[in-house]
Amino acid sequence: MTHLTRTLVTITAAIFTLAISSCCRDGCNIENPELVNVLKEGKDATIINIQNSPIKCLPRKIGNLQNAQTLLLRNNGLSALPSEIGKLTSLKWLSITDNKISLITPQIGNMRQLRYLNLNGTLLNTLPASIGQLKKIRYLNLESNNIYRLPTEIKEITALEDLFLLRNKKLDVRDLLLKIKSLNNLNKLYLSEIDMKWLPKEIGQLNSVKRLYLSSNQLKKLPKELAQLTKLEYLNLGNNPDLDWITTIEVVSKIPSLNTLYLGDNQLKQLPKNFASLRKLKRIYLVNNDLKKTEVDSIRMLLSNTRIEITGLSQR
Repeated sequence: MTHLTRTLVTITAAIFTLAISSCCRDGCNIENPELVNVLKEGKDATIINIQNSPIKCLPRKIGNLQNAQTLLLRNNGLSALPSEIGKLTSLKWLSITDNKISLITPQIGNMRQLRYLNLNGTLLNTLPASIGQLKKIRYLNLESNNIYRLPTEIKEITALEDLFLLRNKKLDVRDLLLKIKSLNNLNKLYLSEIDMKWLPKEIGQLNSVKRLYLSSNQLKKLPKELAQLTKLEYLNLGNNPDLDWITTIEVVSKIPSLNTLYLGDNQLKQLPKNFASLRKLKRIYLVNNDLKKTEVDSIRMLLSNTRIEITGLSQR
């Protein structure tokens, strides 16, 4: 039989929290009766928090929590979500992090009030096409999954501002860029740690992006189209030691609104000759490289209006 020990249960009209400490001895392949009862008690709650538990499935009764506006399901043993979760039509904040859910039920498209969706570390391969019905989402975190391609309907999330796709090693970046190019409210795009060697030229079509994160990849060269990002203010190129730095600085220097450039952890022993062309930038991060102090002092004189952030100077 399944045995769950509730270590904390707080139920009010505003908040309902369930933390479970012991193991599910039968693997929780059937609905746990104690969890069903606890959810029944919390039917009027607006915040549902079920975390650090061994449950592999949620009861269908989850769909009865009609007043819920926030649902937090962090670090459980969940392998799937019941379709009834789509009945939570008042939900604005949904976080299902650190679980083992490879597919999301299409009924998620019924949550038309969602503003925040965090699916970080859930083994996802893609999202259902119904994701396009969630037009109010501003924050979408798909970090640390197995995503190759997102559905075309991703372009219909017109309110989207922050998109996290870092640590998706199989990601088809060109396909992604073609699908999100019409998202006019997209401000932040995270494409770090995806083993990317070449940034597709389609990056130049993301006209609204202000912050772009490309750190910890295997980039060799940046496309000249990057300079078409007229609103880009912050660019992170940290830990890409194989970049051709002459052409990189040439491209970066042409980004009209850029004010901050991160070049940390790139094993730089010397700065490229055209580095002074970055004089319009307000701040450049050169932390954790292997630069001589004399060279840094020299570049600070050339870029007198730019703040140079640096640690780990070489003693050579």
